[in-house]
Amino acid sequence: MGSQSHLERALAPARAGRIEDSITALEPLARRGASGEAEALGHRAWLLRAAGRFDEARAAYRRLMELRPGNAEVEALLIDLDRFEGRGADAVARLARLYAEHPTNGAVFSILRSAAASLGLEERRPAYSELPPPPQPVRAFNSALETLESWPGMYPYSSFPEVGRFVYSVVRSIRPHVLVETGTYRAYSTITMAQALEDNGMGHLHTFDIFMDRPGEKSPVIGECADSYRVASAHIGAAGLAHRITMHKGDSAAHIAAFFAETKLTIDLAYVDGDHTEKGAIRDINAILPHLRPGGFIMLHDTMPEACGWLGPRRVVEAVLDSHKVDITVVNLPTPEGFGVALLQLHTGQVDGFREPTLLRSWTESLFLRRHQR
Repeated sequence: MGSQSHLERALAPARAGRIEDSITALEPLARRGASGEAEALGHRAWLLRAAGRFDEARAAYRRLMELRPGNAEVEALLIDLDRFEGRGADAVARLARLYAEHPTNGAVFSILRSAAASLGLEERRPAYSELPPPPQPVRAFNSALETLESWPGMYPYSSFPEVGRFVYSVVRSIRPHVLVETGTYRAYSTITMAQALEDNGMGHLHTFDIFMDRPGEKSPVIGECADSYRVASAHIGAAGLAHRITMHKGDSAAHIAAFFAETKLTIDLAYVDGDHTEKGAIRDINAILPHLRPGGFIMLHDTMPEACGWLGPRRVVEAVLDSHKVDITVVNLPTPEGFGVALLQLHTGQVDGFREPTLLRSWTESLFLRRHQR
């Protein structure tokens, strides 16, 4: 039986409310040299903290820091233990300094935010309705894009115009023959990328989405319509770019794997903006990687969970950075609205993929913000 199965069995009592039983079951898995020691240590430290056994939790986190030197998230969790022992103000100050050193680390931000809130120090963040209106289109290089960008109902669930311009520029620069997108939604990014292909005079976009029914959904092109496939199709048709786009309905990871295995096509560029959960984002990446050409690119939207509230895309970035098996360069960029875009380039074409999370929740997942649902 694999180490992951042992870990799942050890965590089962905690899911049923028997935290102490899981702490005991995790102890042999968290010993030095055990397979999966770091993951078991993380779970055990979290449960020890929940049980109020702070000295033991501190020892577990210190051991985890030895296994993962320089991991700011583990350091933040260790600092945060002081809050539970009556040293909250000092913990918040130290967490703030740590966050200043790692300003794009969503886990550190979330731990700091929780600690500050517990002391009544949390600064209220503006709701989306309070944010300034998005800027008007920079240039109407497609009338359908101008229509979508000028419609207030687009935001924040579709990309902001500045992000659209960035995505357009990337496609224009890379000049892909085969372009993949996960997460069509209203087809704003789809049209933006297809327009870049049209301006390049080459390339085809395959966009994948489950196209769920959305009661009450409205479109500036066809009005109220719950059929999201019809909405996206109408927007693509209005843009005059249907010849550059193939829409695939269904689970993105499964359909990407099946389509590219059958067609033997090679992906030059993929834009991952679909399922934003940890498991969903990694499934999409693992479906794309075997078909991505050496030198090919992947873009990820919503990579800064402290602003966008989603965990999955950042987890992909962290999985790439933590992996010593995959030769991929990663650049995580801020965007004006704060949600972030990451650009990944595969160098060798030799990839093993990344392990999907199989537990009900990872030991840090609950720390990340989830301020809106799509």
